[in-house]
Amino acid sequence: MTRILALLAVLMAAWPVRAEVLVLSQGINDPLPARALLILREAYRRLGITIETEQVPNERAIVLADSGQTSGDLIRIGGLSATYPNLIQVPEPVVTFESTAFTAGLTFPVKGWESLRPYHLCVMRGNKLAEINTEGMNREIVGTIEGMGRMVIAGHCEVAVLGRQVWLELDRHGLRPLISLDPPIQVVPLYHYVHRRHADLVPRLAKVLKELNADGTSARLVAADDHAIEEARRRAR
Repeated sequence: MTRILALLAVLMAAWPVRAEVLVLSQGINDPLPARALLILREAYRRLGITIETEQVPNERAIVLADSGQTSGDLIRIGGLSATYPNLIQVPEPVVTFESTAFTAGLTFPVKGWESLRPYHLCVMRGNKLAEINTEGMNREIVGTIEGMGRMVIAGHCEVAVLGRQVWLELDRHGLRPLISLDPPIQVVPLYHYVHRRHADLVPRLAKVLKELNADGTSARLVAADDHAIEEARRRAR
């Protein structure tokens, strides 16, 4: 019996232990979640967890997470737990979102959201920040970055409200001429959300993300992405 127990112990020790895998919602048609994924993969890896993503339209992504069909949503603006009560916000930011005015050549002083009011806008469906802050303005709600770029170039919208990172998507479709205006309309931190069944992960993720931000790991993980964004912006003129 002793030999059998010893043999079982050896076999159990040698048996591969499968890492925990969580599936998170990822909005499509927006490069920013992919950027955040570089950082979140490392954060979860340090906790011994592998993450995979289910890529769906932006609005659908957060609904899936809130309903528990996925384990969370990659990134969103802060404060959405009031609207989606099953989601818990991890308090340490993952990335920042630079709401930016894109035009086909039109320039004007950008001084916050109210400076957009005189213009016909294109706003991305599911971009909660832009949807909330352009409420009541002359706007079109559009489903894709490509669609927004084409509408601006064709003159159907004067200004597209997008994040700085979308230069990669616009460049992929060869959409030009386009420019983005400085400074950004607004810069906000974006946060990771997990379903409440994973509430125990929140303080652990916050701690790891804080470490990644403090020691420069987050910046290093997205450095190549930053360079690609600036190159795409240059080519679009």
